Amino acid sequence: MVTIGPSTTRSFADTVIAGGYVTAKVFEDLDNDGVWDAGEPWREDEKLTLSPTGESRVTDAYGTTIFMSPVGAYTLTLDVPDSLTCTSSNPATGTMTLGGSVTKYFALKRQSSATVSGSVWMDKNSNQVYEGSESGLQNVWVGVTSNGGTNVLSFAFTDNHGNYTLTVPANSPPGTSPYAIEAIPPSGYYPTTAASFTGVLLTAGQTLSSKNFGMNSFQKITLNSARVLCLASGDLMEKDWTNNQAPQADADLILGADANGTDQISIWFNQYNSPALFSTNRSYARQAPNSVLSVAADSLTEDPAPYSGRLDIVTGTKLAGAGNLFAWYTQSTSGNEGYLPSTYSKAYRTNDNGDVQSVLTTDCTGGTGIDIIAGTKSPTAGQGTIEIWRSDNAILPTFTRLEIYPPSGVIPSNSLGEVTAMALADLKNSGKKDLVVGTRTGSYNGQVMIFSRKDSSFVYRLDEKKTIVNGAVTTLACVDVNHDGRLDIVAGTQTGTGSGNLIYYRNKGTSVLSFSQDDSISAPGIPLSLAAGDLGGTNGTDIVLGWRTNETSYGGGVSIYYLDSGNLTGASAVDPSGGTVTNMAPAVTVNNFNYGVKPAPPYPYLSDIAAGIKSSATTGALIVFVR
Repeated sequence: MVTIGPSTTRSFADTVIAGGYVTAKVFEDLDNDGVWDAGEPWREDEKLTLSPTGESRVTDAYGTTIFMSPVGAYTLTLDVPDSLTCTSSNPATGTMTLGGSVTKYFALKRQSSATVSGSVWMDKNSNQVYEGSESGLQNVWVGVTSNGGTNVLSFAFTDNHGNYTLTVPANSPPGTSPYAIEAIPPSGYYPTTAASFTGVLLTAGQTLSSKNFGMNSFQKITLNSARVLCLASGDLMEKDWTNNQAPQADADLILGADANGTDQISIWFNQYNSPALFSTNRSYARQAPNSVLSVAADSLTEDPAPYSGRLDIVTGTKLAGAGNLFAWYTQSTSGNEGYLPSTYSKAYRTNDNGDVQSVLTTDCTGGTGIDIIAGTKSPTAGQGTIEIWRSDNAILPTFTRLEIYPPSGVIPSNSLGEVTAMALADLKNSGKKDLVVGTRTGSYNGQVMIFSRKDSSFVYRLDEKKTIVNGAVTTLACVDVNHDGRLDIVAGTQTGTGSGNLIYYRNKGTSVLSFSQDDSISAPGIPLSLAAGDLGGTNGTDIVLGWRTNETSYGGGVSIYYLDSGNLTGASAVDPSGGTVTNMAPAVTVNNFNYGVKPAPPYPYLSDIAAGIKSSATTGALIVFVR
């Protein structure tokens, strides 16, 4: 037996939209008469957008799509593919009446082609001139792209003489969508010329020749190291001069390691103008109270000539009995030049008793001395703080805690997250450095916190928070990605056990700092470290990424993203090691390592890379990539 309940009546509200229908038809106009004729093919998957509704649709197999338009004026716009041009009115306009219906035809014709040609050569002396003794490079990818590198219109690999020829649709007229000609440096190479020629307009039948790209190879120096966690560089002013001469002004290497052993700090003195730039083994080591998670090099002390500007270091560590924040004042007595003392000079403890995962140095409190900014991971998961420690401006300074964020800084709900990365940058071009902080609020959640330098109620005040629901921030860098004269933010995030992204936040240039997420690309693995510097190509800043394959292995590598194209999408990851580095890189730093003042090297002065590599829990290397 089946029992059926009593009948029920329901009412549903309905609203009649006042308007009519706009039908769009897109076809290929083979005879160029602007009218569809029998036999002319319809265009499928062409995108159109109706205004004022903002609705977008794509055409079906018959080149057709239908929009509902409200009463009044409307505009229908076709996104024209790069290889075609629209010979009919685009956008099409009209006025919709109640219950009206109209059909708009869009005629497309194939554009005439143009040719781009050039060479890629081995620029042995990096002087950007293709000289007779220099040879072409084979199998280098060269392509013509549009839409910021998103669309590849044509590409080829250079022949055995380094030459390439590409055929692409002409784009002028209309000249509204310039192309870029790009070359991807082979693994182990860097560009000595521009890696991307932008703003390219080509007329029908034009041949654009001599678009040449110079490349040179990195010199790789491998140093013995292990248990790498962090890295810094700068001149500690070891005794590398005689009599009253000035120090060499060469960049030494400072490495922080975990708590195993008695060498949490290792130093390599730069031996500029010697056959070996660095000794394979470190110059000396120091024991810290616990694992050194972060390190900053700056001139904290006031030193007489010739030691003015000599670098000291600040280390952030896992919490130890002595604290978690330590200042080390480099010695200058005879025979001790450039050597850190056998133990820390000053010890401090953050208020939360956490681990100091990031540390920065700058004069941010208005005195004559250098202050310290410490970012922590608090004992409670998903929480952390920022602390500012003010220098007393003495010759051998003492530091006093000035502010804790939160509650300082006007942070919503007084919730910051675990601080995983920090960067100082003049984001307003005001002459003062603002503060960018990356946090982890969950396994794969985080924030980018952008603080403006205020000097009033707080040293820094939060201007904008970027919440990331599918990624915890692991590292970040400030760099002018789009070449507009303002520093942007690139954040590395972890999105899974073996995945991550690089996110580009564009600086809008507003008085209250505001950024828009303009791009996001997949990283080769989990981002661990980022550094910015001019690493080749045009005179802009690029980024270098240290990454890990996944959470359970020590696989990974180092990748350079050349930003000549003005975005991340158009930047391919280039391995400076030529495939020889296959392990995780927890730390990278950029400096000019093959530079000194006796004798000064010839111009140009090129930035180099140092990367801390970890191949197991107890083994690794420090690798310097010299240009």
